[in-house]
Amino acid sequence: MNIYDDLLRRLDAAGPAGWEMEYARTPIEMTRDQACEVVESERACANWLAFRFDAGPPGVPLPDNEKALEALLGGTDGTPLDAYRVLFGSGQIWEDAEAEVFLAILCNSAASALKRGTTWLATWLSARAGLAAIALGAPERAWLFLDELAVDGRRHPNLDKLAIFAPIRGNPLLERSPWVRAAICRLWPGLKVPAVPRIPFPDMGGDEGER
Repeated sequence: MNIYDDLLRRLDAAGPAGWEMEYARTPIEMTRDQACEVVESERACANWLAFRFDAGPPGVPLPDNEKALEALLGGTDGTPLDAYRVLFGSGQIWEDAEAEVFLAILCNSAASALKRGTTWLATWLSARAGLAAIALGAPERAWLFLDELAVDGRRHPNLDKLAIFAPIRGNPLLERSPWVRAAICRLWPGLKVPAVPRIPFPDMGGDEGER
């Protein structure tokens, strides 16, 4: 049994609670083709491995959460591992966060993940950062993600949820409409960003305010 097959055996045996420990335990060379084989398989760890592989290779542990958060708040210093650590490995941490901090973390996490290219993790985070940008009153950031991740006019399927809102681009009334922003806030829980379970509703001037 080679070390790659041994890693898969250990992941299969560990279960979700032990995947991270087994993945980070031993440096192993894993190609993207090999990762794709796992992601497209019926292994229990398939979906988890897609993002974890994009964050860093086997044998490279996640950074300390505080250091990862500091790097992301610094703007351009973050890495894909920092983004993964904060958004997937730190628990729900945004209940009391200011909107600007919240948006900076999401946008900088996407930018950090993109340092390894247009990976599964990077495109997934970019869509969510873009949606949050519209919901929090900074739509120009959303369009940057759509523009930068388009190739010959085509976008990665992970951007589909953000692309739904592309028709409002260039219309200031719609870009900052509280109804559009509220629609994204209602959509958000189903987008499953573990550390960010909800985003604040815009002030609707009535009963539809933040909740």
